[in-house]
Amino acid sequence: MRPMHRPWPAALTLALLATPALAQDGPGAPDADPVEETAAEVALDAEAADRPSRWAGSRLNLLNQANVWELDRGNSLTWNPYYAVGIGIAPRFRVLDDLSVGAALSVVREVTESDTTTDAGEWWFDDLSLSASTPGVTLPGIGTRIGGALAVYFPTSKPSQAATLHVGIRPSISVSHRFPLLEGLGLSYSGSLRVNLHEYTTPSRETASIPTCRGAECAELSHTGVRNTRWQHGHRLGLSLGILDWLTIGGGVGLYVSHLYDLAEPASGEATVDPAHERYAQSADAELTFGPFRGFSVGLGMSSFHPQLAPDQTAYAPFYNRYTQAYLDLRLDVAGLFTAKEG
Repeated sequence: MRPMHRPWPAALTLALLATPALAQDGPGAPDADPVEETAAEVALDAEAADRPSRWAGSRLNLLNQANVWELDRGNSLTWNPYYAVGIGIAPRFRVLDDLSVGAALSVVREVTESDTTTDAGEWWFDDLSLSASTPGVTLPGIGTRIGGALAVYFPTSKPSQAATLHVGIRPSISVSHRFPLLEGLGLSYSGSLRVNLHEYTTPSRETASIPTCRGAECAELSHTGVRNTRWQHGHRLGLSLGILDWLTIGGGVGLYVSHLYDLAEPASGEATVDPAHERYAQSADAELTFGPFRGFSVGLGMSSFHPQLAPDQTAYAPFYNRYTQAYLDLRLDVAGLFTAKEG
């Protein structure tokens, strides 16, 4: 492995970045699972702003996910079913009317026979994230809302530790608009930029640590070859429709571009080939959300996060491929259970 220049100490980075973020309504991270998707973070901020509790939006998620591709044994040469359960904890606290801070961490255990763990029944943590987010402003006359967030990620997951990650920093922005159709038709765009600080430019292993994962936040679990990702930008378009006050359907598509560390200079006279310094990934998801009562919801859906190209250089099908997962999430907003909506 080729060592990098000495990185900034993590403590100094946080001191310089986190403090101004709190003071200036700093941006936050996407929230599909832990502080995952920006659109979801901003929606939680907007909802929390209408509640008296400053802890509104704090979540406890019970996760169930299974690989859909492996349900058909004929889809692969070696049948390898995948089913996992987990729990996600994401406390949030509203510091000001337009500023919330939060943390997120989840842990997952594969129930089927695992290809990645060393012990039977081993629980795997994802990266711990700390964030600050704001619902932003609503543009007068048109009703479009612009929000933002800032998240910092720490390498509590084994893939990030294998990549020698020190810290990841991710500012993001979201733009959303709602139309008066049924219970509300929502269109949204979220964009993010993640910068990683590693000890080495290459990871300590050369194969993917976790073959399947959900949402943009699992980008650190995908594999980019023998070089680490220096920085990544992601873009997602989302659509949601409230059919009833307790039933919503939604989904989205995303594109993520990872920019890798540069290669070492070749020796004099050595034959060279123009290297590829970018890796592309795509995501797609669709979900039915049931909210039988305030503070509790159930999400039933399918999602896929995958590289753009398969090993044979053909493009993966965008919605249904070997990375497609079905999931059932039980989501508990503790503060919402004890808060009646006003107005």
